[in-house]
Amino acid sequence: MEELSERSKQILEAVVSSYISTAGPVGSRTITKKSNINLSPASVRNIMSDLEEMGFLSHPHTSSGRVPTDKAYRFYVDSILRRISGEGDSTLSFNIDEELKENRETMGVENIMKKTSHHLSQFSNYIGIIIAPKFSSTIFQHIEFINLRKHQILAIFVTKSGIVQHKLIKNDEDLSQDALDKITRYLNEKFKGMALQNIRMKLEEMMVEEKMAYDRLAEKAYSLSRLAFLNPEEEEIYFDGTANILSQPEISNNVDEMKRIFSALEHKSLLVRILDKCMDSEGMQIFIGSESPVKETHGLSFITSVYKSRERVLGTLGVIGPKRMDYFQIIPLVNYTANLLSELFTEAE
Repeated sequence: MEELSERSKQILEAVVSSYISTAGPVGSRTITKKSNINLSPASVRNIMSDLEEMGFLSHPHTSSGRVPTDKAYRFYVDSILRRISGEGDSTLSFNIDEELKENRETMGVENIMKKTSHHLSQFSNYIGIIIAPKFSSTIFQHIEFINLRKHQILAIFVTKSGIVQHKLIKNDEDLSQDALDKITRYLNEKFKGMALQNIRMKLEEMMVEEKMAYDRLAEKAYSLSRLAFLNPEEEEIYFDGTANILSQPEISNNVDEMKRIFSALEHKSLLVRILDKCMDSEGMQIFIGSESPVKETHGLSFITSVYKSRERVLGTLGVIGPKRMDYFQIIPLVNYTANLLSELFTEAE
C-alpha cells in the first residue's frame, strides 16, 4: 500500500490484529496501550480517521471504535505473506502426518478426504474443506468387473495414485463372471498407464472402428467401459466444522448473514465455483469477503491451496472462516496440509 506511511501501516496492522483477537471495535486508547506505537491517543485517533477516509476502516454507529474493512484485511494478509515461511506448525500437523502416511493404502481416498477436512477444521476452529481428485485427470492402473446379480455389475476402478472408485452398472446383457474376467484382462492390458480422459477418447474411436464388429470381446469390453467411464462425473467435496461458524460473534449475532452463509454451504455448486477458481492458481489463493466470486460468501474468507501428484493438480483444499480469522496461523496450516497430500499422492505413483 504505497499511499500509506509506515506509521499508518503500523497502526492499521495493530487495529486488524486487535479486532481479530476481540471481535470488538478498536479505539485509539486500545492501540496505544497494547502496541509499541509511541503516540498519544489523539494522534492515533487522527491517523485512524485518515484510514477510515481511505476505506481501510469503518466506524459502527454504536461505538467510538473502528473495525477493519475487506481492504484492511487484504493489507494485513499481504503483510503476513511477506513475513511467514509457510512451512506450518509441525506439532499441529504431526497427528495427521503420521496417520495418513501409515494408513494411506488401507483407508482409501474417501477417508483421506474426510480426515483431511477434519484436520483442517480441528486446528483452525473453522471449516475445513477439500475437493477430491478429479477422476478424469487420474492415471488408469486397474479395473475389475464383479457380477453381483442378473444385469447388475460392480465396476471397481483403481488409479495409479491409489484412488478407488466403485460404480454399479446396469447391463442389458447377462454376462458370466468368466466373461467379465476376460473383459477385465483385456482392458487392463489395453489401457494401463493412460489418463482417464484419453481412455474415453480411445473408446469413442473404437466405437467407429469396423473391426470391432468382428471382435466380440472388444465389443463387450467397449460396452461395459462406456457405462463405467463415459458418464459425466460429479466433483466430490468434503467439509467439516460447519458448526464452528456459529461460535463467531459477527456471524452468530447476525441472523441474515448466518442464513446466507448456511445457504451457500448447502449448495455445493457454489463452493465448487470458488474452489475451481483456486485450481487455476499454482499456489495459495486467499479470498477475503467481497473478493469471493460468490456473493453469498462475502461475509467469509477462504484460504486455499492446490495439492498435486508431481506437476499434475489433483484438487483444492483449504479453510473457510470469518474475515476475522487468524491468518497468521491458518495460512501455514493450509500450506502444510497441501504439501502433505501432494507428497502422499506423488509417492503412490
